[in-house]
Amino acid sequence: MMLEIESELAELNRSVAERQRHIEDRATLIAVLEHDGHDVSDHELALKKDRSELAVLIAHQFELIKKSTQLAD
Repeated sequence: MMLEIESELAELNRSVAERQRHIEDRATLIAVLEHDGHDVSDHELALKKDRSELAVLIAHQFELIKKSTQLAD
């Protein structure tokens, strides 16, 4: 059970890191497009969705960490 949690947590860590990079890239793109005078409303909506998905991943990480510490005790 503990190995399954550790494996899932490692995968979540990779997913969180990828999502964070994606969000940073999208925010940079928005800044550039906005600076050039483009409408970025669609990009901003997508960025909000990305951030929401990241929050869900992080919440799941916390739940797994909590579960693993309970199993370790």
